[in-house]
Amino acid sequence: MKIINSQKIKVAIVIDNFCVGGAEKQLTELMPLLDKNTIDLSFITLSQIPGKVVLYDELPSWLPVYKLNFHGFKDISSWVEFYKTLRSIKPDVVMPNLFFSNTIVRILKLFMGYVVIPIEHNTYVDKTWAKITLDRWLARLSYRIIAVSNTVADFTIKQERIPKNKFVVIKNGVDIEKIQSAIAALPSKDTLKQELGFKTSDKVLLNVAGLKPKKNHMLMLEGFARFHKKHPEYKLAVAGEGGMRKKLEARVRELGLDGVVILFGLRRDIEKFYKMSDIFVSTSDIEGLSIAYLEALASGLPLVSTKTAGTDELLVDGENGFFIPESSVDAVVESFEKMVYADYEKISKNARKTAEEFDIRKTAEKYSMLIAKAYKKKYLHKNSTNDMNSIYKLFDLVFKIGLNPLAFMKYCAYWVKLYRANDLMRFANKVKTDKGVGQHNYIRVYDHFFKNKRSEEFTLCEIGLLRDKFQISSKQDRNRRGSSEELYPTAPSLRMWRDYLPNATIIGFDISTFKQSKDKKSFIVQGDQGSRDDLKKILDIEKKLDIVVEDALHASPHQQITLSYLFPHLTSGGLFFIEDLRYQPEGFERSDVPTTLELLKNLKTTGVWSSPLSTPEEKKILETQIKEIHFFESLKSTNPIRGKDAIAVIIKK
Repeated sequence: MKIINSQKIKVAIVIDNFCVGGAEKQLTELMPLLDKNTIDLSFITLSQIPGKVVLYDELPSWLPVYKLNFHGFKDISSWVEFYKTLRSIKPDVVMPNLFFSNTIVRILKLFMGYVVIPIEHNTYVDKTWAKITLDRWLARLSYRIIAVSNTVADFTIKQERIPKNKFVVIKNGVDIEKIQSAIAALPSKDTLKQELGFKTSDKVLLNVAGLKPKKNHMLMLEGFARFHKKHPEYKLAVAGEGGMRKKLEARVRELGLDGVVILFGLRRDIEKFYKMSDIFVSTSDIEGLSIAYLEALASGLPLVSTKTAGTDELLVDGENGFFIPESSVDAVVESFEKMVYADYEKISKNARKTAEEFDIRKTAEKYSMLIAKAYKKKYLHKNSTNDMNSIYKLFDLVFKIGLNPLAFMKYCAYWVKLYRANDLMRFANKVKTDKGVGQHNYIRVYDHFFKNKRSEEFTLCEIGLLRDKFQISSKQDRNRRGSSEELYPTAPSLRMWRDYLPNATIIGFDISTFKQSKDKKSFIVQGDQGSRDDLKKILDIEKKLDIVVEDALHASPHQQITLSYLFPHLTSGGLFFIEDLRYQPEGFERSDVPTTLELLKNLKTTGVWSSPLSTPEEKKILETQIKEIHFFESLKSTNPIRGKDAIAVIIKK
């Protein structure tokens, strides 16, 4: 079919909301530069968040903007409103951004004829199994998926197992000319320093980012505090807002950095900060290809950053800045020091040169070309047989009989997960532990670490053996409950481990009694995990442990005593798992004992273990012999905060 050249391509760009953020900032600069001669553009935001700063005022006046008010996936009325909006626009191409928009736009494609080109902005390391599976299925409905950097593309391909040919990399860009013109029009650097509360003699490190855990500002503060002792002329300016603000302010006070570290909040005059600063710094855990980094480079600021996605494609170590090679205080200080003694003029010049490769006009041109190809593809195949016809018919039937399409997809995902999962998942579901489908789904974590060890001989110890519904919730319940022997002749999770790890020695530990297994390589020890004397019974069976799974009472004092006592007895490379870090039963917490999650987060960031329940020797071992700490989420909780960082994996050196 011949495409009529005079007909403009109707394009709708969709995003979850339009609060200040990297993806949102990119769209404000990208949309005005798309080819107006061939593209008829509309912009849709799916939700509005009261009290948040938004970027609507940065959009051109000619752009049609549709503001919806979704309140989650189950908001059926908003689905209908969005459907009607799309029907009125009649887009040829829809380009959604971020998971919520990507999902809804692709589901509605089943009932509409547009081409979908989702945009992946980041390496979403904490994406749940359900989201990964949904993305993988819906990728079939995408013409192409834009990744904002090569690393984002590679990560998403690997994590979601989407074919590589689905992806096209179009790197983020910034308006170099606009940034440099704005900076040139500002007062002098010294004047701006005084305006923003600094001395003209101060050297300023700048960070521009939302105050969120993934940006890891705590690590930056710890590193800067040590760096500042040697270089008191340096100050730190942080421009951004978010939920971590109060914690960061408290930490600044604790470190004695009032007036040295200034949290400026969200700023719309960010060019002032770029001009008055000397170095741009970041200790972020994840990025896609940071707009703030590009703006800083365009301003001539050297970049000192952790090696995240996108950063590895714009930062050349020693040329336009320095990498922070690992997320540790020592590495931060070392990289800051390198910048102090580097050839500043040379690195600043190289920073501007790097930014020129990421001009937003080049980005817009590539977007326009891809949209044209997608439009051509649509009309070339308009009358051809579509390989998705069976899916269209299935979902059409779902709507006709009145089912919620999202609930139907979740139901399908559940059964796929149940019957096409790994062996460990099947074993967990068979014995009905709370680690499997329909519960926490921690099995995905265990399978990741264990799948290459299945045939090996090693020792695994699990602390806590009962299923979730038989575990205690308070001291009163604990005293009231009788022997578990009537409920379980043997522990279900131990049966799961035995099926999955046929050559391993399995030790179970619980306060209740269980019938001993006839298996000569399986043992059950009765004891209280809050007692070191009882925990020693485990070591009477095996002096060294390779894996410990802590899934008992979940009370912070008990978890910390168990970790402190048993971790020194792990072999090199051993694994220590702690489940349900966000659930603590009533009556067992102590006011003088922080939660285990708080202690582990601090240990990962600062290298300091501060539990009052650890002996000095145990504290030293935890601070010096941990190689890595990883956190994973639970799929059981519908509350995103309650489910986040629910299980920790601690790897010994």
